[in-house]
Amino acid sequence: MVSWNDLGPGSLYAVDLRSTGGWLRCADASVAANDVSYVYTGVCPSATSSVAMSDLSQLRVCAVARGDGKPLACGQADYVRNAAQLAITVP
Repeated sequence: MVSWNDLGPGSLYAVDLRSTGGWLRCADASVAANDVSYVYTGVCPSATSSVAMSDLSQLRVCAVARGDGKPLACGQADYVRNAAQLAITVP
């Protein structure tokens, strides 16, 4: 599970994963919405693909603009193998 701080009312978020193939938008604003946590199960619904946990190196959470989903502010952290939770601060 990855969690992050709430940037206030109306904020929308997206979760990206970095693996051997680069950054992948795993959960866009239609999936993460205004939640402050996301449980990664190995499947990226927004990319309609899967990434093995063993291939992950970093996770990034971005506050995104309504409509186009462009990042407004992002925080990221290294993925630590076998960690059950990861907290990220979005500035």
